[in-house]
Amino acid sequence: MFKKILNKKVNKTNYTVKEYYFSKIKSKELATRSIKDISILFIGFGLFGLLMQYFSSYEDYETYIIKLIISVIFIILAGILFKWRSRLAAILILLMVFDVLITTRFHVINLIFFLAAIRSVQATFKFHNKEET
Repeated sequence: MFKKILNKKVNKTNYTVKEYYFSKIKSKELATRSIKDISILFIGFGLFGLLMQYFSSYEDYETYIIKLIISVIFIILAGILFKWRSRLAAILILLMVFDVLITTRFHVINLIFFLAAIRSVQATFKFHNKEET
């Protein structure tokens, strides 16, 4: 069952799911696609955080403001990652996601975001590599 899923082609690419998500990044094209997809994921994550802050109520405004600022920082860093493919933005996103991973209860979604952040750091370093790929 998993072999069939892993060998399926990703939309509008020549890469299989296994090559696109789990294998070593071998080309700048794959690095660019990975960076864009992951940055869109984190923009959505930040927008979801903003939406949750809008509908939630806190007794103290400090918690509300801090969570609001964290969501905005995620959106800004993901936008920088999308536009300029910045290594610094990818590393900062990785650190923020790692903080979320260790300070909250363990959820599979947190682990997925952490693995995506690691992949974005790997892709940005591959994209900015001076050697031709």
